[in-house]
This record gives sequence, C-alpha cells and structure tokens, in this order.
Amino acid sequence: GKAFAIREDFGKAWNNLGFLHERRAFRYLAENNKIEGEASLAKAKECFEKAIKQDPNYTDALLNKANILQNTGSGQEAIPIALKVLNIAMKNLHEKENAFQALVDSKVQQNSGKFNDAYTQKIIASQEYLGSAPKAIMMLKIEYSKTKDYNAFLEVFEFEKKLLIQQLEIKNITYQTASRELELAKSDPSSMRAGISIDQLEKNNSVQKQVFEQGETEYYQKMARLFIDMAEAYRSLGKNPESISTLEQVIELAKNSKSISDQESIARVQINALYLSTINKELISKFPTIQENFDKATYQGNPELNTFKKAWEQKFKDAKKMLNVE
Repeated sequence: GKAFAIREDFGKAWNNLGFLHERRAFRYLAENNKIEGEASLAKAKECFEKAIKQDPNYTDALLNKANILQNTGSGQEAIPIALKVLNIAMKNLHEKENAFQALVDSKVQQNSGKFNDAYTQKIIASQEYLGSAPKAIMMLKIEYSKTKDYNAFLEVFEFEKKLLIQQLEIKNITYQTASRELELAKSDPSSMRAGISIDQLEKNNSVQKQVFEQGETEYYQKMARLFIDMAEAYRSLGKNPESISTLEQVIELAKNSKSISDQESIARVQINALYLSTINKELISKFPTIQENFDKATYQGNPELNTFKKAWEQKFKDAKKMLNVE
C-alpha cells in the first residue's frame, strides 16, 4: 500500500496483491462468509486488472483474472483471456527459439556471451510457456465442455499437442546439457565449475537421464490419450475420416513405445467402430484391416475394454452376414 501511494505502475506488485486478496477470499468462502469472500474477490480482480493495464501481455495476471471470472460464473469471459495467454506465450517462445536457431545456423562461437544469452532467453521463454499454457488449456477445456463446442476443443487440442512436445523437449535439453557437462569435465577437468566433482556430475547425468526417460513415457501416454480425445471430437462433428486418421496416429506412436498398448487397442477398436457405423459393399474392402485391428487389440486385464471389443466383434460378424461374406 505504501508503494502504491508513491507510484502505481508496479505490475507485478499489483498481481501479488491480487493474489493475496484472492487467498483471503477463499478463506472467507470456506468459512461460509459469502459477503466478505465476494468483496475480496472483487478487490483481487481489480488488482489483476491494474497489473494488466501496466502490461497487457502479463500472462500471470491475465490467468489470475480469468481464474476469478471462471470461479464466479463468468467462464465465457475467461475464454478470450486464456486464448490470449496461449498465443502470447507461444509467440514469445517461437521468437526466442528462432533467434537462438539463427545464431546456431550462423555458426557463432558457442561459448560467446551472445550465444549464451540467446540460449538463456530460449529456456526462460520455454519455462514461461510451460508455466502458463497448462492453466490456460485447462480453463478452455472446462468452458468448452459446458457448451460441447467440439470445433473449439480441436483448437485446444492443437495447443495441448505443442505443450506436450515442449515439455519433453525441455527435459531432453536438461539431460543433454548434463551429458555435455560430464563429457567436457572428463576431457578437460579444468572446465568444471567450482565445488563440483566428477562423481556429482555423473549422478546428475544419471538423474536427468531417468527424468527424461520417464518424461518420454509420459509423453507417449498423454499424446495417445490426446489423439483419442481428438478423434472423439471429430466423430462428434460427423468427421469420421479425420477421426480415423487421428486414431491411426495412436497406432504409429505405439511403434515407439510399449507403454501405450491399451491406448493402441482402444484406437484399433474405435477405428473398427467407425468403419462399421455404415454397412455397405464398400466396407468389404476394409474387412482385412478390421480383422487385423481386432487381432491386435489385446487389452491387458481390463474387463470393461474387453467387453467393448467383443461387442464390436459381434457387429463385425453381423456385417459379414449382411454382406454375404464368410
């Protein structure tokens, strides 16, 4: 308050004050003190708006304002804010990545201050994106699910795909950085940072490798689920070819990871379900693919998914009879 009495152009301070009012509001509301709770939320929103006035691209303040709107029954007003956050964060990331890549392409000295600064800016932009994008994506999913806006959902899924790729990339960069530091230390011990030993670098490299490998497993699992959700959105819009094409991407992912066998099985049976949604002579050409999908859809100890598969296998048999195919 004393700071604002002198000057009001402290965007981050306004954001922090808004956060404090928001925390106070949650406490009041938890105590069933609705009047004080709503008053504190109004103060919080006002603080976030003042922070945004200082910097219209301040993603933290934008997200905080959108969160209040969503939690006070004005979720539709949060949608353009969440989309703005995603576009700001992604634009900043792309600009920093392009600037860094330009230096790499120009073969500038990699231990120069210019190179290190560009690399640092790229990492900061990536971390900011990873911090803001998940919140914005979740907000949009909540709002679009209320209205069943599947076209909008598809837009969000594209943002989420890029987020998953970026999350894995940052883990890979951290692991590769640890590996390079270890290799350099082994070849030139004088290059080691003060207070760091070879043993510590080896342990750090091992830890970062595990983090990356776990992140890679999670990436395949989340991406497979994302494609399945995207396919469902396409199906709901009556776009069966696009739905099938998206499910086929799950099968492609499964070639690189054994951790998504259930998702692969789901995708194969759902592809069959889409084929079998229309019984005509053109379907006969798909019979070999349908049979292969059923053969490879091996659910591991999941009775519910096995029941789902058996139901469509029966429809496949019925389709054969209808079309006089043995």
